[in-house]
Parts: sequence; structure tokens; C-alpha cells
Amino acid sequence: MVEIDEIIEVEKGKIQGWVEFRDGFEILLEYCDKVTLQDITKKATKTVWIKHVQTEVLDEDKMIRGISEYIVDWRGLKKEVAENILPLKDEATFNEIECNGAWKKVLLEHAYGFAEFVTEAITNLEQLRKGQKEAELKNSGALSL
Repeated sequence: MVEIDEIIEVEKGKIQGWVEFRDGFEILLEYCDKVTLQDITKKATKTVWIKHVQTEVLDEDKMIRGISEYIVDWRGLKKEVAENILPLKDEATFNEIECNGAWKKVLLEHAYGFAEFVTEAITNLEQLRKGQKEAELKNSGALSL
């Protein structure tokens, strides 16, 4: 009989892959299994009373903190891309935005569709494995782009 821990990868950080959000902006994401995502959502859910009715609501800040842990890095977030997904000031001058905690939070809060994309992508094992294999091939020189 095959033991579950012999064939299922559960170690955090083992499965990572590059996925493209849009226009050459690629994100290195870590896989998040269903149970872990449910746990993040549960921890981000709070109970409030609205007109004497107990209601559960999502704490956006907690959800963003939980999801942002699965964004490992990114590349290609150039001004041309950023100005199409963020409300930048006209006088903003930069070449590329580097991945850090503050920018992860800004993108997850303000870039339309980004939080949904990341949440979907971190649970898409097939897509992450494909991105992981493509990166490995590219790094080995076996794939020419």
C-alpha cells in the first residue's frame, strides 16, 4: 500500500512557478493547497453584528496578508504595465517596480483583477508546474525564447 506522505508534496515552498499576469509582467508564485487557502480565508473571516443579525465578513487586510505570502517575486512590472493597472500620478517616474511587501499590498488592494488572479493562480497546480518546468528548461539552456 502506498503511503500518502510518500507521494504527496506538502512541504511549503517546494512548488513554485512563473505565471504571466499581463503584458510581460510575470509573477513567481508558490503553490497553496486547498486546505491552506481555506485556513487563510477562515482566519480572515470575522463575525460582526448587523441590525442584530450575526454575519461573517471577510477582513480584506488579513486576506491580503495571507495571499501575499505566496507571491515570491515578480519581473517586468514596468511603468507601461503599471500605468494600466494602477492609478499612478502623472509625474511618476520609474523604470520598473521591484517586488516587496509594500508593493505586494498595493497591487493586491488597487490593481483591478490582481488579487483574484493571484488567488486563482496559487491554487492552479498544473499552471505552476508548467511555469516551474519552463523556468528550469530556460535556466538549463534547453529552451530558447
